[in-house]
Amino acid sequence: SRSGIDSTFWRNFVCGSVAGLLQAVIICPTEHIKCRLQVDAAATMGKSTSTSTKNNGSISMARYIYKYHGMRGLFCGLSATCIREVPTFGLYFAVYDGVRQS
Repeated sequence: SRSGIDSTFWRNFVCGSVAGLLQAVIICPTEHIKCRLQVDAAATMGKSTSTSTKNNGSISMARYIYKYHGMRGLFCGLSATCIREVPTFGLYFAVYDGVRQS
């Protein structure tokens, strides 16, 4: 029945969206640290490694961000990540299950 298909689609969409939200919360600090490390590496390219006062790796960068920007600094960009990930995961789950069922 059409109603069953619609409810299955929306159930899968909601489940996928929740998965996307959880993924965004976990990945956001990791992504932010990675980007900051890349920018720091590009800024210090060609200079001695001692000129980079911020970090020597992921843990050091996380500590640096937390020290100067707090927990909010680690989750900088979370809203944009959620806007991208939540509907994307919702659609992925719903469409995947729909195609798999047909």
